[in-house]
Amino acid sequence: MNAPDPRSAPLKPALRKLFEDVALSREELAALRQLERPANAGRRRLLLAAASTAGVALLGHGVWRATRGEPVDAVFERVAEVHLASFPLAVEASDLRELQRVFAASGFMLRDSAPLASLGGQLLGARPCHLLERAAAELRFVLPDGGWATVLQAAYVAEVFGRLPDIGHNAEPLTRVLRGLECRVWCDRGVVFAKARAA
Repeated sequence: MNAPDPRSAPLKPALRKLFEDVALSREELAALRQLERPANAGRRRLLLAAASTAGVALLGHGVWRATRGEPVDAVFERVAEVHLASFPLAVEASDLRELQRVFAASGFMLRDSAPLASLGGQLLGARPCHLLERAAAELRFVLPDGGWATVLQAAYVAEVFGRLPDIGHNAEPLTRVLRGLECRVWCDRGVVFAKARAA
């Protein structure tokens, strides 16, 4: 008697018989599905959330910096604003040493600095003010041509003012023409200087 031709058997039972030896039990299938999941799914979600938050924070900081500008931009704006406002002086003095005693409580010593020598002007006096929310002094000089110059001084804090050229290390002051004024910014011996005069 001849064996039945496998081609004549119904398809579904034939496939079942063919794959019986490779079929997985329910327990084996569950174990395989467990391997597909990451071992630390909770930790992975937490790291993904932290990375997303950091990305948003960095993007926000970049936008904030772009709209805010660098601290030195604000220093230039402030010295121009103070110069044009021409506030009344609180102390009249022609000698820096007199002003040093008066302003010592501001948290820094008023200083002379080499770029101020090029003014060729006479000190008139000073008044307390602020520079980027820091205590500062505004000094006013009368110039030989009858104009005047404004010099702001404050204790130099790099985190507040950013990196400024230090003339003690042979750097040149930053110079900009702003609102019709020649403005210069530098630091010297731990003090930030911002000077404005007519351009």
